[in-house]
Amino acid sequence: MNKGVESRLIAFDRNGSLQKKKIGSILFVKTDFVLGGLYTLIEALKDSERNVSLTIIGPALQYHEMLNGILEKAHISYELFDYMPPEKIYEKMQESEIFCVPSKREAFGVANIEAMAMGCKIVSTHIGGIPEAVGRDCFAWLVVPDNPIAMRKALTEAYGTS
Repeated sequence: MNKGVESRLIAFDRNGSLQKKKIGSILFVKTDFVLGGLYTLIEALKDSERNVSLTIIGPALQYHEMLNGILEKAHISYELFDYMPPEKIYEKMQESEIFCVPSKREAFGVANIEAMAMGCKIVSTHIGGIPEAVGRDCFAWLVVPDNPIAMRKALTEAYGTS
């Protein structure tokens, strides 16, 4: 499989307008959710005063019960999925306001580019190829890994932009 952005990804509707995003929606996509920094994201969102909804795609079914408990204890509104085909992930990207995978290690971060192509704001970590992938755009916030306080601040800043 070649790594790269699908050429058919578009963030615009038939009228050339940006597709509508669900305000407060965050999308996390990573099979290895530990390496992907899901615990950092959950800690950053824990007991948030902001009305957010987190969609998590990737963790195997065997981890869902444990993740359900952690997410409910953190008072986070969420949806949790295991495998999802790329076309469905792209649909989730189209409707999500923020794409957030605060990885601990990442080679390039193609998913960030795909999410940007879908009009998502990117909140991620300043590691590997992610800074080069997302650039210094006004729709990308990068923090150091494993820092829920910095992650919460970046998410707050991302919500404040349009």
